[in-house]
Amino acid sequence: MDVCFDNFIVSVRCLDDGHTFSLTSKQHLKSISAKLLERDFFGIRSSLPIQQNSDESDGTDQLMKIMNGNLSFELITKLNEINFIELYHDGMNMSDYFADLGIAKRICVFNSGPGYISYVKNISDFAIQMESDTESLKKIMMYTTNYTMRPVEEPKIGSLILAFVKSDDCWYRAKITSKEPTGFGVFLIDLGHSAVTEMIGGITEPSIARIHPLAKLCSLKLPPGFVVDLKTEIIFNKIAAMGKKQFNVKLVNPQVNSALVEIFDGDQPLLDKIYDEISS
Repeated sequence: MDVCFDNFIVSVRCLDDGHTFSLTSKQHLKSISAKLLERDFFGIRSSLPIQQNSDESDGTDQLMKIMNGNLSFELITKLNEINFIELYHDGMNMSDYFADLGIAKRICVFNSGPGYISYVKNISDFAIQMESDTESLKKIMMYTTNYTMRPVEEPKIGSLILAFVKSDDCWYRAKITSKEPTGFGVFLIDLGHSAVTEMIGGITEPSIARIHPLAKLCSLKLPPGFVVDLKTEIIFNKIAAMGKKQFNVKLVNPQVNSALVEIFDGDQPLLDKIYDEISS
């Protein structure tokens, strides 16, 4: 609340639509009944899963332009009283739109729950597939198993395509990250790691393209002073079990590129298991 001591000025936020305004007279303030306070507010404090660049006005201006348009949203998760949502304008994902414009960068945010570690580079760089995405994963696998390659008309950096990985003899959803002498550098968005492939194909089914990336890039929350050495990394890789063991994953802090998480094996923190292995 901002108050001017010479004149009464107070800034207020409307709990039912979220906008703020200023009042210059106490006569415009009234108390409300306890019954009204018990009701849910219509204004839901929300955020897109993005981090804006230095000039926030660009993103604000873009959102103001679409306020009266055909909007829809999906709730991702609620963290620290903020609802993270995917917002769509005429079917277009606004977070992806802002990222493509360079206005903002996506942050990794998801709903806490059971999941599997699908890829490990190190204890501060690994990928998780959430149990809640199982049906989406099955849908993608059904599509890629029966896939007949379609040419990609204009392969560009950042394009969403299918990439054939020879070692697995499988097609995976991917984004092109570079053009290489032997093909394309790609990031496999449902596994969480990079690869180089000679074969790419277009995604012909829009519903497959619309599924959000299923690999959640993560970093394990470590206590201050915790030293990560080669033995720690080996133990973490061993415990991770590469998709064969289910863990409980708690989102601590969404960040650009990866999310800071705590991981539990049942009720036991994964860090405790690492400590036990180190001391044994």
